[in-house]
Amino acid sequence: MDVILKETSETKKGQETALHRFIRYKDKLTLKSNVTVIINQPCIEIWLLLHFEYTGAPFANCASATRRLLNHMEDYSKSQKYYTREGDDIYIKLKEFLLIAIPNSQKFRTFDMKNPDRAFSGMNKLFEILGLV
Repeated sequence: MDVILKETSETKKGQETALHRFIRYKDKLTLKSNVTVIINQPCIEIWLLLHFEYTGAPFANCASATRRLLNHMEDYSKSQKYYTREGDDIYIKLKEFLLIAIPNSQKFRTFDMKNPDRAFSGMNKLFEILGLV
Protein backbone atom coordinates (compact mmCIF):
# COMPACT_ATOMS: atom_id res chain seq x y z
CA MET A 1 0.00 0.00 0.00
CA ASP A 2 2.91 2.37 0.65
CA VAL A 3 3.81 2.22 -3.06
CA ILE A 4 0.23 3.02 -4.06
CA LEU A 5 0.18 6.03 -1.71
CA LYS A 6 3.57 7.22 -2.99
CA GLU A 7 2.37 7.00 -6.60
CA THR A 8 -0.85 8.77 -5.61
CA SER A 9 1.12 11.69 -4.18
CA GLU A 10 3.08 11.92 -7.44
CA THR A 11 -0.01 11.88 -9.70
CA LYS A 12 -0.41 14.93 -11.89
CA LYS A 13 -3.55 16.99 -11.41
CA GLY A 14 -6.45 15.68 -13.48
CA GLN A 15 -5.12 12.11 -13.70
CA GLU A 16 -6.58 9.16 -11.86
CA THR A 17 -4.56 8.37 -8.76
CA ALA A 18 -3.12 4.96 -7.99
CA LEU A 19 -5.31 4.87 -4.86
CA HIS A 20 -8.49 5.43 -6.88
CA ARG A 21 -7.44 2.71 -9.35
CA PHE A 22 -6.75 0.35 -6.46
CA ILE A 23 -10.15 1.09 -4.86
CA ARG A 24 -11.89 0.50 -8.20
CA TYR A 25 -10.14 -2.87 -8.68
CA LYS A 26 -10.70 -3.84 -5.04
CA ASP A 27 -14.42 -3.08 -5.30
CA LYS A 28 -14.71 -5.23 -8.45
CA LEU A 29 -12.82 -8.12 -6.87
CA THR A 30 -14.87 -7.91 -3.66
CA LEU A 31 -17.95 -8.85 -5.71
CA LYS A 32 -16.38 -12.22 -6.56
CA SER A 33 -17.18 -14.97 -4.08
CA ASN A 34 -13.80 -16.67 -4.39
CA VAL A 35 -11.58 -13.59 -3.94
CA THR A 36 -10.61 -11.81 -0.74
CA VAL A 37 -8.55 -8.64 -0.93
CA ILE A 38 -6.22 -8.31 2.05
CA ILE A 39 -4.70 -4.89 2.67
CA ASN A 40 -1.65 -4.15 4.78
CA GLN A 41 -0.81 -0.47 5.21
CA PRO A 42 1.94 0.48 4.82
CA CYS A 43 3.24 -3.06 4.14
CA ILE A 44 3.40 -6.62 5.47
CA GLU A 45 5.57 -5.39 8.35
CA ILE A 46 2.47 -3.92 10.02
CA TRP A 47 1.04 -7.44 10.27
CA LEU A 48 4.29 -8.64 11.81
CA LEU A 49 4.29 -5.71 14.25
CA LEU A 50 0.76 -6.61 15.39
CA HIS A 51 2.18 -9.83 16.81
CA PHE A 52 3.80 -7.67 19.50
CA GLU A 53 1.70 -4.51 19.83
CA TYR A 54 -1.41 -2.82 18.52
CA THR A 55 -0.96 0.42 16.64
CA GLY A 56 -3.16 2.45 14.36
CA ALA A 57 -0.52 5.15 14.01
CA PRO A 58 0.18 6.55 10.56
CA PHE A 59 3.38 5.33 8.96
CA ALA A 60 4.94 7.46 6.23
CA ASN A 61 6.32 4.39 4.50
CA CYS A 62 7.36 0.79 4.94
CA ALA A 63 10.75 1.79 6.33
CA SER A 64 9.10 3.51 9.31
CA ALA A 65 7.01 0.41 10.09
CA THR A 66 10.10 -1.77 9.74
CA ARG A 67 12.03 0.42 12.18
CA ARG A 68 9.28 -0.08 14.75
CA LEU A 69 9.21 -3.83 14.08
CA LEU A 70 12.96 -4.01 14.72
CA ASN A 71 12.24 -3.09 18.36
CA HIS A 72 10.70 -6.56 18.66
CA MET A 73 12.57 -8.55 16.00
CA GLU A 74 16.12 -7.25 16.01
CA ASP A 75 17.28 -9.68 13.31
CA TYR A 76 14.35 -8.99 10.94
CA SER A 77 15.15 -8.78 7.25
CA LYS A 78 12.67 -8.46 4.39
CA SER A 79 14.26 -11.22 2.40
CA GLN A 80 13.29 -14.61 1.06
CA LYS A 81 16.03 -16.20 3.16
CA TYR A 82 14.64 -14.71 6.38
CA TYR A 83 11.04 -15.62 5.56
CA THR A 84 11.77 -19.18 4.43
CA ARG A 85 14.79 -20.28 6.50
CA GLU A 86 14.35 -24.02 7.11
CA GLY A 87 13.43 -24.72 10.72
CA ASP A 88 13.29 -20.99 11.52
CA ASP A 89 10.95 -19.39 8.99
CA ILE A 90 8.76 -16.36 9.69
CA TYR A 91 5.75 -18.49 10.67
CA ILE A 92 7.77 -20.46 13.21
CA LYS A 93 9.18 -17.24 14.65
CA LEU A 94 5.74 -15.67 15.10
CA LYS A 95 3.40 -18.63 15.66
CA GLU A 96 3.34 -18.22 19.45
CA PHE A 97 2.21 -14.58 19.01
CA LEU A 98 -0.61 -15.32 16.55
CA LEU A 99 -3.26 -15.10 19.29
CA ILE A 100 -2.10 -11.52 19.88
CA ALA A 101 -1.83 -10.54 16.20
CA ILE A 102 -5.26 -11.73 15.06
CA PRO A 103 -7.28 -9.74 17.66
CA ASN A 104 -5.02 -6.73 17.04
CA SER A 105 -5.78 -6.98 13.32
CA GLN A 106 -9.52 -7.39 13.99
CA LYS A 107 -9.56 -4.06 15.86
CA PHE A 108 -9.15 -2.22 12.56
CA ARG A 109 -12.49 -3.42 11.11
CA THR A 110 -12.06 -1.81 7.65
CA PHE A 111 -9.39 0.06 5.75
CA ASP A 112 -10.04 3.82 5.98
CA MET A 113 -10.01 5.06 2.38
CA LYS A 114 -10.31 8.67 3.60
CA ASN A 115 -7.20 8.28 5.78
CA PRO A 116 -5.17 5.73 3.83
CA ASP A 117 -1.91 6.54 5.64
CA ARG A 118 -3.26 5.07 8.90
CA ALA A 119 -1.82 1.70 9.85
CA PHE A 120 -4.02 -1.22 8.85
CA SER A 121 -3.81 -4.98 8.47
CA GLY A 122 -6.53 -7.27 7.22
CA MET A 123 -4.45 -10.43 7.60
CA ASN A 124 -6.90 -11.78 10.17
CA LYS A 125 -9.16 -12.51 7.17
CA LEU A 126 -6.69 -15.11 5.91
CA PHE A 127 -6.77 -16.98 9.20
CA GLU A 128 -10.58 -16.77 9.31
CA ILE A 129 -10.80 -18.20 5.77
CA LEU A 130 -8.43 -21.02 6.73
CA GLY A 131 -10.58 -21.74 9.79
CA LEU A 132 -7.74 -21.04 12.21
CA VAL A 133 -9.66 -18.45 14.23
